[in-house]
Amino acid sequence: MTTTPTPNTCDLSLAKRRPRLATRPLSDYPELMTIAEAATYLRVGTSTVSLLAQLHLEGFGRDHMPAIRVGNEIRIIRDRLAANIDTTEPGTGR
Repeated sequence: MTTTPTPNTCDLSLAKRRPRLATRPLSDYPELMTIAEAATYLRVGTSTVSLLAQLHLEGFGRDHMPAIRVGNEIRIIRDRLAANIDTTEPGTGR
């Protein structure tokens, strides 16, 4: 007897794939990126970038989105964002 997968079945092979960054190189973005530009590059939601930037601005550590305030807008610092991105392959150390 064979079982057919139900619609609620999760394909774990998809979960092991590394997220891809945007095809546009980071150097094409301005030095001070908007929340939307950073979210597009990282392929995450704007609310995620905004939350991480707020945590950084409120002093909850350096592991969050590198951001500064420009007036009442938040900008993401491109060069520090690039330095924070982990480009190693999982489990290989390279």
